[in-house]
Amino acid sequence: MIDQEKLVELVQWVRKTYIIEKNGKKVKISKNIKQTEQVTIAILTYRPLPEHEIEVNDSPTSDLKEPLADITNIIRVHTKRFYETVYTSTSEDEDDQPLVKQKKTVHIKPGTSYDLSADNIHPLLIKNGTHMLVKVPSKNKVEYTYLGVAKSCVDEDGDVQVMFNKTVDDTGKIFKLVKSDVSDVMFENLIKIIPSPKEVKRGRRVYYEFDKPIEVFEK
Repeated sequence: MIDQEKLVELVQWVRKTYIIEKNGKKVKISKNIKQTEQVTIAILTYRPLPEHEIEVNDSPTSDLKEPLADITNIIRVHTKRFYETVYTSTSEDEDDQPLVKQKKTVHIKPGTSYDLSADNIHPLLIKNGTHMLVKVPSKNKVEYTYLGVAKSCVDEDGDVQVMFNKTVDDTGKIFKLVKSDVSDVMFENLIKIIPSPKEVKRGRRVYYEFDKPIEVFEK
């Protein structure tokens, strides 16, 4: 029997793609849009039958049976998991597909729940001031690689604010910070974390020098 009904809220994230104009060029960006839906679920409870005495019939053809024991019905309610973020979609045909499919409880322990090898990064490791390589796809399907520095942590939409750098020579070690070039970047476009550089001043200008060449592919 239905004991009670409960109103719950289901949440899913849908990726939307927009075309904006930046520095005179059209740039495609993707945003994760939060959508909610309220549904009613029924909570079922089984109540055992009361115990009672069985009247015995003296007839030899009567069937004697044990008194009905306490019945406990264990109800296993299957709950569809609806929180499971998928970051592997790259096709434009899948841009409007829901990112969130199923619910999944994850207890994050850095170093055990995720691969933290040199070419992999974890959302908990991204914070203000973290240097990293960023993948920047173009409309002609060429993927450029830039050096960026995080100006925020990864937000609930899976985005991080990044300020970009540009090389100043052919060594690949010295970069300048372009303070006007700030964009929201999806976490899936972050390639790897780079050790922090040292600050170098040349007159009034400030540059950032790394111990090893940084492999970038700039436009």
